Amino acid sequence: MTPSILLLENDPIYRDFLTQRLSVFGYTVTTTDQPETALETAKKQPQNLVIIDLSGPSIQAVILTKKLRNEGITCPIMVLSQDDHIDAVEKATQSGVSDYVIKPFELNVLMSKIRTLVSGNLTG
Repeated sequence: MTPSILLLENDPIYRDFLTQRLSVFGYTVTTTDQPETALETAKKQPQNLVIIDLSGPSIQAVILTKKLRNEGITCPIMVLSQDDHIDAVEKATQSGVSDYVIKPFELNVLMSKIRTLVSGNLTG
């Protein structure tokens, strides 16, 4: 079974780029630019990983992560953010984020982190 990733990215160019790269590496990618759509999709379709990349305050990712966890979504959640403040990273981790990646990042490092998270959750 092909591992599935839900990508929440509000920048269409970046969303297309990440989707293409993830697909090349063999992942099935479902995309959205809306947090509520991501929540509904995760509730309906089991995912091996949720990636949240929202412009603006990292608190949006924390709120969505809490909602996902409250709905019983147990797959790993990765946040991509430009917010490198330790408080943001701690809040995200406390909310249930599995990995917090600060932008900009090296693509090969990101893909390695994704492989690690997905390989630990292949049952969805």
